[in-house]
Amino acid sequence: MRKTHIKLEKALLTSVVFIFICNTSYAQGVLTYVADGSVYLKWKIAFDKGLEGYDVYRKSTTETTWKKLNEITVHRFEKPEDIKKVMGEDAAVFTSLFKAEAGTNITEEVFQKAVSDENSKSFLGMLSVINPEYGKALGTEYSDKPEAAGNYQYKIEKVVNGNSTVWANSSSVSVGLKTTEMISSALIKAANPMNEAVELVWDKNAALLKSGKVVSYNVYRAENPVGPFVKVNYQGMMPVEISSGNQKSGATTQNYIDRYLTNGKTYYYQLKAVNAFGFESEASLTVEATPADDRKPLPAGNIKIEPYGGRVKIDWNGSSKASGFEVYRSEDLKKSFVKIHPVTDLNTDTSRSIIDFNAQKGKAYYYFITSLAGDLKTKNYSDTVLFEFEDYTLPPAPENIKAVASNGKIIITWNAVKTDDIAGYEIERAADDQYKTRFSLNKTLITNTTFTDDPKDNSERKYGYVIYSVRKNGIRSKASEMIFASLPDKTPPAAPVITAIYPNGIGVQIFWESNMEGDISGYEIQRKTANDKFFLVIGRSDSLHFKDTLQSDGERFYQIVAIDTSGNRSPLSKAVATSFNTTLKPFASPTGSALLKDEKIIITWEKPALGPVAGFVVYRKNIETGKSIMLKEMKANELELTDVYALGDKSYEYRIITFDEKGRESPALIVRYVPETKGKEKGKKK
Repeated sequence: MRKTHIKLEKALLTSVVFIFICNTSYAQGVLTYVADGSVYLKWKIAFDKGLEGYDVYRKSTTETTWKKLNEITVHRFEKPEDIKKVMGEDAAVFTSLFKAEAGTNITEEVFQKAVSDENSKSFLGMLSVINPEYGKALGTEYSDKPEAAGNYQYKIEKVVNGNSTVWANSSSVSVGLKTTEMISSALIKAANPMNEAVELVWDKNAALLKSGKVVSYNVYRAENPVGPFVKVNYQGMMPVEISSGNQKSGATTQNYIDRYLTNGKTYYYQLKAVNAFGFESEASLTVEATPADDRKPLPAGNIKIEPYGGRVKIDWNGSSKASGFEVYRSEDLKKSFVKIHPVTDLNTDTSRSIIDFNAQKGKAYYYFITSLAGDLKTKNYSDTVLFEFEDYTLPPAPENIKAVASNGKIIITWNAVKTDDIAGYEIERAADDQYKTRFSLNKTLITNTTFTDDPKDNSERKYGYVIYSVRKNGIRSKASEMIFASLPDKTPPAAPVITAIYPNGIGVQIFWESNMEGDISGYEIQRKTANDKFFLVIGRSDSLHFKDTLQSDGERFYQIVAIDTSGNRSPLSKAVATSFNTTLKPFASPTGSALLKDEKIIITWEKPALGPVAGFVVYRKNIETGKSIMLKEMKANELELTDVYALGDKSYEYRIITFDEKGRESPALIVRYVPETKGKEKGKKK
């Protein structure tokens, strides 16, 4: 049985009253139905605040003790996923009754708000009776299969805030192990032919409706007397009376119109009644009807107009009684319409589809269709339909884009696109390193050819801009060529931080942290002795270290200045002092090697036999580029280093320097690595 979908609306409940005939159908509050030895129970819904659910009890008519049947209280489902398991595709309709947001629980507060008046309670109670799934979701249904045949009575207790009270009792139910109650079938009273349709009429049995044994009907149709019969009504049909003012409808009969049939073809119908638990009755006697239309041709309807291969296609529905159809077109309602089909008055055409080959893109057209009678003189006119033949081709992209920085802002200009239907322009800005991620700068279409961008978030970055033209129908062009611009950089970098100064042979090696700015072009190194008044510039470095060669012992002071690509200079770093002593230098490692193993270069060396050793410093130089970096500072007992970032097909020079506890450094041990293809001296000590 397909369920009836009804939306609960306050306005509907106040203007139109639904009178459901079986609203008094509960025998002592419980509906019962026996099918194949199982007893199906349905009881009226309780609206108590704090309602936890219902408990179901059973006893035979010869017993005095009630047996509780349910282990878990039968309760209303709150979670959407639980409701969907019970109701399937109707879960969304059920949830909408309570005006709950999608995906949220139907809490006690939401439920009570939805049933705050008697009309809402009555309407929800009606739905719980006529739809089995509604009863399950509301916790007002239960099925029981007694172990033995007999006469049984059922009792329902409601549980409110932990307290149980009797809510409903059933009358005596006679149950056999295979008993199934019969559902009284309905009788089709009339089958009235209509144009491409058949109207079925049947009587509603008031006694059955009041008992709840019939709550809906299903119509079945076949194309021959023996079937197969297929249900044609999508939804169940409720036996309701609709009352508005003093007018009533559907008091004693009910009807259904089966549409979209073929005139002149005979159809066969059966009717089945449906009870409150979704079970159907036996089929009624078969009736037949043949749709027919003896009227004059009706005007064409359901006119559909759409683009078709650069032309306009027009489709419509028309009466089979029509001798032909004519199609008229105009570009202005106030001007005359011109017949475009058929091309002459000497022929007629009963087809219901044409192609207008003369329609042009970008224009609006009005169409109407006439249906011709057999004498070709009587015409019925359709409604006039407007169709705008939009141009879906992309408009040209803007050209000659320029971007100029001025007064802390960037002004972008471009040439206007010379197309009549351009509604405006859109502009996007890219600021990532690869200029791939862009976002729109304009909230509404730009109707002129200039735009001022104020990039307050990062005025030092280089920005990329693209422009789009947009047609009046919303079609946007491809992106224009990207133009770049940036504001002058007036912000100096932050002061560098010196991290270490190590003695290194006949001088000292200075190291500092990298600046966070992305536009640093290099660093300036300054030095002074204890006797100097001012720092002097001694060099510049593009890397993060610098070696100062010294000719004498003594204390020195160093500071660093960062310089960006715009020439802005950072504040001076904090000065760091170091003492240099050329005497008592440690000894260099006597020998070492650099070998390729598992695509990694492994450098090994020996510990000097004489002199104190605090550790080693290992440097790597790329022979091809001349670039040198410090790899790692090693402890005195560490005599091997794996260079995981070196490439096995490149040549390198490794320098291992011994240093003592005072930071004094030995001369460097130089070990070269040469790939196999470049010579046989790989791993040989210099």
